[in-house]
Amino acid sequence: MKTYLRKQVIYGLYAVIRTLVILLIRPRKPVEKKEVLILRLDGIGDGVLWLGFARLFRELYPSKDFSVTLLCNRSWAELARKITAFDTVLPVDTGKFRSDLSYRFRMLSSVRRKPYDEVLQTRYSRNHHLEDDLVTVCRSREKTGFAGDDSNITSKLRQRGNKRYTSLIKTNTPVRHEFHRNLFFCNYLFHRNPGLTIIPDLLPEDINEWENLHVNFFPADHLRNLVTDVTAPGGPYYMIIPGGIDPKRRWQPADFGLLAAKIHEKYHLPGVICGDNGDRAAADEIIRYAGNIPLENKCGNTTLPELVSLIARARFVTGNETGALNMAVILKTRSFCILGGGHWGRFFPYPLNIFGSPHLSSVINHFMDCYGCNWQCRFTSPGMIPFPCISSITIDQVWEMIDQHL
Repeated sequence: MKTYLRKQVIYGLYAVIRTLVILLIRPRKPVEKKEVLILRLDGIGDGVLWLGFARLFRELYPSKDFSVTLLCNRSWAELARKITAFDTVLPVDTGKFRSDLSYRFRMLSSVRRKPYDEVLQTRYSRNHHLEDDLVTVCRSREKTGFAGDDSNITSKLRQRGNKRYTSLIKTNTPVRHEFHRNLFFCNYLFHRNPGLTIIPDLLPEDINEWENLHVNFFPADHLRNLVTDVTAPGGPYYMIIPGGIDPKRRWQPADFGLLAAKIHEKYHLPGVICGDNGDRAAADEIIRYAGNIPLENKCGNTTLPELVSLIARARFVTGNETGALNMAVILKTRSFCILGGGHWGRFFPYPLNIFGSPHLSSVINHFMDCYGCNWQCRFTSPGMIPFPCISSITIDQVWEMIDQHL
């Protein structure tokens, strides 16, 4: 009950801030070019995949006529600046946006102040108190977004948020993979501008046929162009990615450590463990369980471009469902993703020929009849013990999959 009341108070404060921004913040004078705002506020994995579509947005809104601003998650803003041709990239700390009311006021005010002509909210599973609030304060007359689903929002709030858009993109049948959702959004925009022919005759009318698309336009080199020399073990090496958005969706560090011992015993490869500062303790535990073998803990010590370079040069990458594993797929580095069933098919596994040629991604999973639960697990597991669909994946399963493909 206390948690519910606390949330209601916070949501009420959000509404007060939103109203104050709308009433108090005056717009700047319009500029010569039309102003377009693109929102993409999800995490690194989704952001990296979406960045492959960025050139389509730039083609749709050419620089001679439009000034395009990308408002994106701070976690991958550095990559967006290096990869895209947008005029401005503005990072948003989504955690701070929720917890720090003064930061929330400043971010909403910056959007309210700019005289945007059009806003595009490109995330399928939007958040009412994040994307919908930003769209609400924007002065644009054209506001386009996905009708979406209830993954990050209640049905009631989603219906309320839908009223804040002038155009809603709906899919008549389920579009499974996030790649196809991005493609669907771009297809909608290009159909509004029939003179453009960036992706002509690409999409079957029947969405169910999209799973078999061979999409040759997707520029997977948008990441590979960032590859530079980085400090890494001499000769071949592999990578372990022990992190993840939720501790209960992560394979145990001890299991990674015992897996690393098996890899070294047969292949004598040094390993590199990557993640953020929060993954350092898990990496130390992996090294302890692995024993006296060459494993380097680089958690918290790599920039995103350096991580891209490490992945591109690695013999293979293994780990939990994270942005790094998405990077590996796009970079066509052999990868082994330890995968639960909460979002099965939406992010992993990737359709085989999604980039026009077979990718090198394998998944290791433990199938259960509750797959597709959106991580609303019906089973209870104490403390930090992973969900059953993760904890039931054995070391031998992962090892056999790696050994089979090396």
